[in-house]
Order: sequence, then C-alpha cells, then structure tokens
Amino acid sequence: MDTVLLRFYQNVKRYAHSTCFKTKRDGKWRSISWEEAFLYVRGISRDLIERGIKKGDYVGIIAPPSPEWALTDLAILSVGAITVPIHTTSGPSDVLYILRHSAPKCLFFSHEFAWILDGTAKDVQLGSACEIRSAALPGLGMDNISEQEWLRLVEGITLDDVATCIYTSGTTGEPKGALITHLSISSEVDGLREAFGVGHGDVGYAFLPLSHVMGRIIHFYHMSYGCEMAYASSPKVILEEMREIMPHFTVVVPRVLEKVYDGWKEKIKVSNRFSRWIIEKAERVGARVLERERFGVERPHPLDTPLRYLTTFLAFFRLRKLFGGRLKFIICGGAPLAKEMVRFFHIAGLPVFEGYGLTETMSAVTINRPGAIKFGSVGKPICGAEIKLAEDGEVMVRGPQLFIGYKPPCALRDGLEDGWFRTGDIGELSRDGFLMIVGRKKELVVTSTGRNISPLKVEEVLRSSEYIKDAIVVGDGKPYLSALILLDMGRVTDFAIKNGIRFEKTSDLINDGRIYELIKSEIDAKNRYVARHEAVRRFKIIDRDFWKEDGYLTPTMKLRRWKVYETYKGLIESLYE
Repeated sequence: MDTVLLRFYQNVKRYAHSTCFKTKRDGKWRSISWEEAFLYVRGISRDLIERGIKKGDYVGIIAPPSPEWALTDLAILSVGAITVPIHTTSGPSDVLYILRHSAPKCLFFSHEFAWILDGTAKDVQLGSACEIRSAALPGLGMDNISEQEWLRLVEGITLDDVATCIYTSGTTGEPKGALITHLSISSEVDGLREAFGVGHGDVGYAFLPLSHVMGRIIHFYHMSYGCEMAYASSPKVILEEMREIMPHFTVVVPRVLEKVYDGWKEKIKVSNRFSRWIIEKAERVGARVLERERFGVERPHPLDTPLRYLTTFLAFFRLRKLFGGRLKFIICGGAPLAKEMVRFFHIAGLPVFEGYGLTETMSAVTINRPGAIKFGSVGKPICGAEIKLAEDGEVMVRGPQLFIGYKPPCALRDGLEDGWFRTGDIGELSRDGFLMIVGRKKELVVTSTGRNISPLKVEEVLRSSEYIKDAIVVGDGKPYLSALILLDMGRVTDFAIKNGIRFEKTSDLINDGRIYELIKSEIDAKNRYVARHEAVRRFKIIDRDFWKEDGYLTPTMKLRRWKVYETYKGLIESLYE
C-alpha cells in the first residue's frame, strides 16, 4: 500500500496534461493540470524547507476550500510535516486554542485571517506565517525543488508516520487533536474506491471545508485515483456551478439536500394538474421498483422498467438538471437525513448514499453503496473496517482507518480499548449487517422512570411534520418528554391565511392559540410513530433558529445541546410545573 503522496506522483506521470482541478477565477472556469499541480507542490515544499520545517513539525492551514489549500496540504505532507486544518467558521477563541495546543511552526492563511498576526494572539507562538498563493497562474512564479529531491523526501515517509492532526468539533468540551497516519488515509480511500469505483474520467464537485474530515478524504481520494475535481467559488452558488460543471459525484451534508427537497415540494404545489399526476406516477412506480430491487426480485413486472424510465425522465428531468444532469451519486454524511428524502432522491434518479464516521476514523466507517443500501441506515462497514456493539449499544470500531490517539496533553489513548474505539454513538445492527445510529451516548435522555431515550430519534419524527422546522427534545431526569418547537414559518403562514387567522407579523403566529392547537395535533399524530415512553407530552414554540445564530453550532454544523438547555433553562422547567 502506497502513501497518498506516491499515488499523487503516479497520477502526475499518467495524466500530466489532463485536468486535475477546475477553479473559477474572474467568473470563468480555469483548469490546472496534474503537471502544474505537481509544480505547485514542489514550490511550496521548497518554501517549507527554507522555513526550517522538518519531519514531525506541525503546520496549520486556515482558509476556504480551494486547489491551493489541497496542494499546500500535499506540500506539507511531502516534507514529512503534520497538517493541522482549522475551520474557517471557528470563533476566535477556538482558533487560538488550536494554535496554542498544536503550536505550529508555520501557518498558511487566507487574507481574512490576517488578524492572527496583528498582535491579538499574544500568547500564540508561530515560527512563521504565509498567505496561501494562487495556483491558477501558468508557471506559478516560484522556485521548485527538483523532481528527484521531492521524490527522495516522499519515499522517506512511511505509512505509520502521522500525516495530520484534525481537531474534533468540541460538542461537549474543548476540541481534541486526533492524530491520523498515512495508513489511515490510504486505507480509507481504498475502502471508498471499492464501494464507488470512481476514477480518471469522472468529475467531482467539492464545496465542503477541507478542514472537515469528509471534505479532506475526498481531496485525498482525488489525489489517489486521478479523477477531476472542481472547487466551488462560494457556498452560495453551489447549484449554479453544478449545472456548469456537470459533475459525476459530490459529497454533501444533509442541509443541502433538505433545501433542494423543500424547494422542489413547494414548486409541485403550484404546478399544473398534469405535472402533479406525472410526478405522483413516477414516485409510485419508482417506489415499487426500489422495493423489488431491495428484496432481490429477479423478474419485475415487464412494464416497470420502461415505465420508470419514462415517468422519471418526465417528472424529474429538471430536478436532475439542478445537479448538472449526469450525477451518478451523492454521498451524504455529518448528520442523519430523513428516510423519506433518501427514498425520494433515489426515485428521482439521484442516488444518495448515507455513511457514518468520525474525525477519529478518518471519515466513513460504514456507508451505503450501489447494490447494498438500506434506507434509514448508514450502511455496512467499508473494506478493512470492523464494527460491533458494546453491551449498552455503543458503536465500537476497529480497522486501519482508525487514528492512533490524541495529541498530548490530552490522554493519548482516550476511547481506545484493545484496538477498538468507543465512538460515543448508540447504534443498532440489522440482521443483514446494516448499522443504524440511534443517538449520542452523552445526549441520551434518562427519564425519572429510568427509561433511556435518544432525543435524535424523536426529533426526526417530529420534523417530519410539514409545520415543524426543528425540534429539541428534553426530559433528562423528568417523568416525561417535552420539546422546544421551531415553526416552518412559510407553511404556518400559508395555513394562517387559508384559515382566516389575522396577523401583522409572523411573530404574532407564535403566540396564536390556533397555531398552538395545530402544532399540538401534529405532535399527537407523530406520537403514534414512537413508543409510549418516547411520546412528547408538552411543548413550547420558540422563535430562535439555532442554525442561523452564533454559538449554537460546532464548526461541523452539530448542535451544542448544552447551549440550548442553558438558554432555555427557565422555559424548560416551566414545562414540568
């Protein structure tokens, strides 16, 4: 097994003049060849050597995702140093904490983070700092080490060497630096290759932060298997750029698909009767075919396949065009996606494959894939990974993808037992080996009656109501569950207008008794889908959108529940008076 660096070098030799990256500059897509990418890596490698960076040193990067980020990462690894990626969405205190803890000898930054050097971080010791340079210029304008010298450096790097120190999101405390080896990276990309098989000739579209483990592993996959990668110029123009690039695959977090799904459903509501009939027909036929495929029926109804192609084309042609028109699949992770949305995208000819992994596992441990999918699950283990459940249901992981421990002074082997890593997630395994994530062990609600309940499971059921945008379930140490409810104001406003409810501003609806009764009836209906002890007895409607306010989300878009509980402590207590 080779390191990602040697794989990159092999691709440079195979595809020298082929496109490695696409990046948008001045409104136009520019191509960077594998040969040009190699020149850039060698140039940054020389820069690092001249700065005195050597094997085992830590080097930080804080910048938006781009080819420059990806190639700077490879250059850091080329000299044997350890990359420390920092989320651009982190608050100043988190950025400074990571810089203090990792003590990088050098920091690469984009211009908006120049404040790190202006004296604000007085107790942060940086050996040097460098603004990330543009890779889209022919010739690149920098001196490079020779190909032979670069190869000598890279051949001295072993699979057991640490490649990167990735800091966890810190949902329950200070971030911890997970030490990831070259073996972890190569094992992970090989597992994904076996699952999906994309390579040279396939085009990917990347917009996730490269400081996020999901974005990072796709970068390493790209370097290892020679596909072409286009980087988003801004998160605000993702769908616009996908129509231009027409990618074969992309990796997303659920929020992207939720927005597309919600927008599509709204368009259907105002479409003509024939369009609605075609879409309903396509969904029925598609669901029937999916069920046949799921149960391995070898001889489907003779009309199902042609009927599915026809109705899917007519019903979902425009939806597929939103993603460029030739998308083979979408990988989704980071948080659960509602089962009905996964099913919908499959029916529409846009297969979504959910997976499960952590920073400590260098991305996916399990993943759904073509030919092996179970809606509502996060798939089966990828090649080389093993999973088992502890007595309390906690998911435990073993395999070459696993990190080797945390950067001191954190406890190096925290969470590791005889080669198994305790993930902190509660799971269930189906008879056919698919993993379902129930919730976080630390977030389990233990009622005063001794029941252990996953709030995530109940929240997902509540969010399936068209009038509920989000829900936070509470009840730890209490006799029953309650919930804080955030309304879907667009649909609630439509309901109010149709039912003659007068209001001057949308906030008036939050306090309207008829809206309260609407939500109560919705919750009562959803309670039928959970066990009796999981039913939500009482609730309060709130007007704070946690997904838009600072402090409530980690850099990887996970909710800090303790922050919500702290903010609404009085309101929560009133639900039990």
